[in-house]
Amino acid sequence: MDGFTIENGILTHYTGEDKHVVIPEGVTEIGEFAFFSCENLESLVISEGVKKLCENFIGDCPNFTKVTIAGSVEDMELAFYECKTLEEVVLCEGLTKISQSAFWYCSNLKKVTLPKSLKVIDEFAFGDCFALEDIELPEGLEEICDSAFSCCQSLTSVAFPETLKNIGANAFNCCYRLTEVVIPSGVEKIGRAPFFLSGKKKLTVYCAVEAKPDGWDKDWDVCDGLIFKKRFNPVWGFKG
Repeated sequence: MDGFTIENGILTHYTGEDKHVVIPEGVTEIGEFAFFSCENLESLVISEGVKKLCENFIGDCPNFTKVTIAGSVEDMELAFYECKTLEEVVLCEGLTKISQSAFWYCSNLKKVTLPKSLKVIDEFAFGDCFALEDIELPEGLEEICDSAFSCCQSLTSVAFPETLKNIGANAFNCCYRLTEVVIPSGVEKIGRAPFFLSGKKKLTVYCAVEAKPDGWDKDWDVCDGLIFKKRFNPVWGFKG
């Protein structure tokens, strides 16, 4: 296949010059630096059957702006780390977890489409995605891990699905443009200070429950200060 070097199902190198590339059938893994300095590459489709995207499998591709990822992908830890030209991510049905640091520091990422099959967004999955303004979290999502959306400084809104059970520590810290969030009644566990410094300390937090559940960290509501802690004044019993 033109431009592809594939060994035992692992795509180790791409030397083609196409603008739009589809991973060929039979590939199960894309190796580290497989797509490196592909100057013409604009979009990439990770086809069904691929299970692993290795750390930094793509980099130094100055025109690369969009990726579509099949539901078969199980591991993409640090796959797109510091991919600063990436603007759009489409995750297909069947995918259940976004790996740790998968899109960390994709500083120009603006649009993300998540599948209904998604259950877990792992630590730092979208950390430091400075240009991300909004994201639609699907019903079925159960866990947002520590620092998953840390420092998404342009994020203006986020709607938590009713299926959500866990919000990790610092999950949305330093999201300066957030103005309000509603925490559904099904959330059983919240880590320490998930909204630390968010909304420039003016964030309104609405809680569907009447009082703090036992599974919420004692410092879940800290908004500023590491020693002399400042806290939000949550609105309890919110009916929407």
